[in-house]
Order: sequence, then C-alpha cells, then structure tokens
Amino acid sequence: MVMMTLWRAANDDSISDCASFSTTRGAAEAYLSNPGFGGRTLYRAEVEIDAAKVLDLIDCDDAIERLCDVTGKAHPGAIDADEWAPRISYEIRDAGYEWVRVLESYPSETETWIFVGSNDPEMVEVEA
Repeated sequence: MVMMTLWRAANDDSISDCASFSTTRGAAEAYLSNPGFGGRTLYRAEVEIDAAKVLDLIDCDDAIERLCDVTGKAHPGAIDADEWAPRISYEIRDAGYEWVRVLESYPSETETWIFVGSNDPEMVEVEA
C-alpha cells in the first residue's frame, strides 16, 4: 500500500461513478475555472492505494488497447484514455481495479488518478 495526497476541483465532495484527481495542487487548481469540468472548490484527499488494484495506463504501450483488453469493450475510435476511462468506470471496477492512472490532456501531460472503486476517498476542502 502507498499513501498519496491527491487533489480535485469540484462543486461538492461527493463522487458518483468515478472521480479524477491530480497529483499536484496546481493541476487541480486549473480546473477551478475550466467550464464544464472541475468545480469552484478545491479538495485534498489522503489516500492509501493498493498497487495491485491500479490500472496504469501511463506505463503501457497503448492505453486504449489496454482498456479494451481489461474490459472487453471495442475500441472507441478517436478518444484518449483520460476521456474514455471515466465512461467505462463500471467495467474497469468489475475487472478488479480501484484506480486508473492516466496522462491528462488538460493540463497537458499531467498525471491523473481516476477513482473507480467502491469506497470513496474522503476529501477535505482547502483554500484555493
């Protein structure tokens, strides 16, 4: 198990199907004013991550193909892993994963952890 501090901009501290977290405060802050994404409040979460339950799409040759292999879904076409993983979060969870690690398109090339597990991380509001 590894302890990590992750960051998230959102309008509240609830998580519905999945949630994206940044590894840096600065990347999360970019979502405080990104219309349609993120939200007006900055949160921090101290999480304990089991490496065996992480689907790492950064350190693989083809992230989309890896998602297809894990979930049995057909290739989605012109979409990146950071966009597709949240849409198939239930299938990823059913495959035994709690977290998906991806490279984010905004802010460009930042590391994002997408929570797809069942025990939601506890988020604490922080001042932006």
